This record gives sequence, C-alpha cells and structure tokens, in this order.
Amino acid sequence: MAEQDYKRKFENLKKEYDEFLHTVSHDLKGPIRGIKNLVEWIEDDLEQENIEDVKRNLTRINGKSNLLAVYLDKLLVFSRSNSLIKNKTTINTKELLTDCIDSTNLGKKYQFSLEGEYPTINQHSEALENIFCRIIENIILHSNHKTNEKVKIISSTTEEYWHLEFKDKGKGISQNDLNKIYKIFQFQINEANQELLNIGIPITKSLVNKIEGQMEITSEINQGTIVIFEIPLH
Repeated sequence: MAEQDYKRKFENLKKEYDEFLHTVSHDLKGPIRGIKNLVEWIEDDLEQENIEDVKRNLTRINGKSNLLAVYLDKLLVFSRSNSLIKNKTTINTKELLTDCIDSTNLGKKYQFSLEGEYPTINQHSEALENIFCRIIENIILHSNHKTNEKVKIISSTTEEYWHLEFKDKGKGISQNDLNKIYKIFQFQINEANQELLNIGIPITKSLVNKIEGQMEITSEINQGTIVIFEIPLH
C-alpha cells in the first residue's frame, strides 16, 4: 500500500475518533447531569417530607440510569466494530444475505425478494454479515409493521464493484432525520413511540468505509427508503 493511502486512512481514522470522542463526551453528560440534579431535588424534598415528589424523582433517576447503561452498552458495541475487519475470504453473497434475512426475520412477517445476479466476492465476511444484518434489522425496526411487508434487494456488478440496493415501502425518513442518521446516539422514534438510540447505521457506515465501500440512504415520508451499497469485489 502506498504511503499516501496509509496517510489517507490515518486521517480518516483520526477524524472518526475525534467525532466519536466529541459525541461521547457531550452525550454522556446529559444523563449524569440529570441524575445529579434529581438527587439534589430529592434532598430538598426529604427536608420538606414531600414523599410523593421523592418517589417521582427516584423513578426518574432509574430512567436516567437505564439510559446511561444503554449508552455504555452501545459504546462497547461501537468500539468492537474494528475487530470485524479480518482477513478477506471468498463469500457467496446470496447465501450471506439469505442467512441474514433468516436470522433477523424470525417471524417471517416480511417478504424479502432477491433480484439480479449475486456474485462471489473476496471480502471481509464478518464485516459484511454485520453490515447487512444491521440494515435488515433497521428495516424491520422502522417499518410500518404491516403483514407481508415487501422489501426488494437488488444486486448488480461492474468490473470492480458489487452494487446492492435495499428498497422498502415503509414509513420513510424525514429530511431532518436523514441529516442525522449517520451520527451515533441520535434519538429516533419508532411506531410504538419508543425512543431509540441510533447506532446501527453509524456502525454500518463505519464498516463500509473500512472495507473501502460506499453507502447512501435516500428516503421520502410515506414512500419508503432505499439503502445503496457499493462494495469492492476484491
């Protein structure tokens, strides 16, 4: 590998590391600061023997603590993503995708159709498995939850790249959320009105970059989402 390539990879890693540290230092402060404030309020309430407020704030502390635990768990997942980049192996891409679909679509609620020619490539198998399983999990997590919802996976190749598109007809993503989707720990809301910590897409994007591929997401509200990959064949 040329010195210029090493330098470019080092600069990309440094940029990713700096962004990661900034996000972590900023976002972990929120729950910690919240717990500190709630403890001070409880101290005041105890002096005034305001038991109902104490109970309410203890419940809120529990929620903040759970959020902090989720942050730390997600941090661990993110930090381990580099370990997925190992020696390249020969991969049957259709088998890999089928295995990901079978392992994530356990209720068989979604109809995944594989279209086009699926090549055999020489790539990092664990990284690719993680990439595609996370994308399928995200499709299911943010879908309209309709019975027999259809998702198309369309494959094609050029001389150097494997081109893959995931197309769903789900609820779509707003432009505002699209602008934040690659940022770790951004909150999203699913159909059950639950707050979800966004980490699957940032990890996926990071892994795609590490295997020198490209990833793009386009979406329209109530029209669905398209996730596009270009992965080097070798």
